[in-house]
Amino acid sequence: MTSGLPFPRARARRVLAAAALLCLLPACSDESSPEDPVVLVEIVAEDSGLALPGLKVVLLDANTNAPLSGPAVSDASGRCLLGPVAGGRPRLVVFGGPLWAVHHQPDWYGTLLTAGGRPIGFAAPATPNRVTMRPRRRPGTEPRFSGRVVDAVDGRPLGQAFVSLSPWPTGYGGGAETSDDVTGPDGVFTVYDIPVALDRDTGIGYQVLPLVVSRDGYRTIRWTYDPPGGLDYTDVAGLEIPLTPLGPDDSGRLSGRVERDGLPLADLLVGLVAAPTAKGAVGVVGQVARTDVAGRFVFDRLAAGAYVTHPGFLAGDGAWFGAAAAPPVIVDAVTPADAGVLRVLHEIRPARANPSRLAAADTLVTFHWSAVAGAARYVWFLDGDALAESAVESVTVTLPALAPGLHRWQVAALDAGGDAVGYLQNEAWFRRDP
Repeated sequence: MTSGLPFPRARARRVLAAAALLCLLPACSDESSPEDPVVLVEIVAEDSGLALPGLKVVLLDANTNAPLSGPAVSDASGRCLLGPVAGGRPRLVVFGGPLWAVHHQPDWYGTLLTAGGRPIGFAAPATPNRVTMRPRRRPGTEPRFSGRVVDAVDGRPLGQAFVSLSPWPTGYGGGAETSDDVTGPDGVFTVYDIPVALDRDTGIGYQVLPLVVSRDGYRTIRWTYDPPGGLDYTDVAGLEIPLTPLGPDDSGRLSGRVERDGLPLADLLVGLVAAPTAKGAVGVVGQVARTDVAGRFVFDRLAAGAYVTHPGFLAGDGAWFGAAAAPPVIVDAVTPADAGVLRVLHEIRPARANPSRLAAADTLVTFHWSAVAGAARYVWFLDGDALAESAVESVTVTLPALAPGLHRWQVAALDAGGDAVGYLQNEAWFRRDP
């Protein structure tokens, strides 16, 4: 179990630009019948409430980690329609482009609203699932890579392929980086902020980190652009990334167990990645496992390679794995691999009664969160700094002088010995008015 106080780390996973693809991807491309449930999404700016058009949205099934629908693109009213939804555990993944980061979406700690099929479209009585976005602290810029993802066998473009610098291709809550994208039916992607370094002797650039490209039914790859003469420009277009379909030789198996408070934890989804990361991500597309009553999970049909398991990757699933990520495990087609015992903490949720907007005169404010079994005290953080402690799941604080704009708060739960037993991973926010 992690000991000591886990100071929060600001996590600002970012996402790719989609406005340029508005004409290429239909806002409502999925065929549905009147009785099929669909998900209506409305994307607005957090500060002004204005609609944000041209942003991509994918609906994934967290139970299978595979897309149910999309990507669709928000229209002039900031809305798009995804579906039909038949079972599963639907979760939204919103790509905010170079300018916008996800601020909040309703499925982090709740359930998406669904409505009947296309006949009600965007009109009442359909209830939209509102996603709020905030401006990025640093907009996405060059180096920029763009191109297509294609099938390595027949060359056809592949939709629903995720491209990213991160081992987690997209964000399952909290958004993704500007270096992330998802392809539409044309297979096209654009990613920003690709790290490029210059050779001291030649002055020619080279790509520092590989792109991780993942699609359901295909081998996840790490791809690097390495032209013979090196990179001498920062806007690279016309790239083609081939993915190989999974085959009979992709038969690796990886298992392990999950515990919390020293006991097996059942019915928890476990993600699969290629390196450690934080909660809020998708991982290898099409791969997810669920723990049984003994806390055991199993992944099958794995291509040979190194993998990292990540229990509790969904916002709101009650578990937090944090920085104490599991080490990589080598998987081959012959010998089953063992990830060992993975220990998670309790995930803390912010309460609905918390303030989201404070006037300049509001200085004495109370914040609430969910209780954690075994917690002796809670430490409350503001913008990354520990500011107060409480013996219960709320705290009343005198806020320091704060600049107008957004401020984030987090909570860590500690037991009587000072060890962490719970953590609020997805930051809670409030806006300080001028």
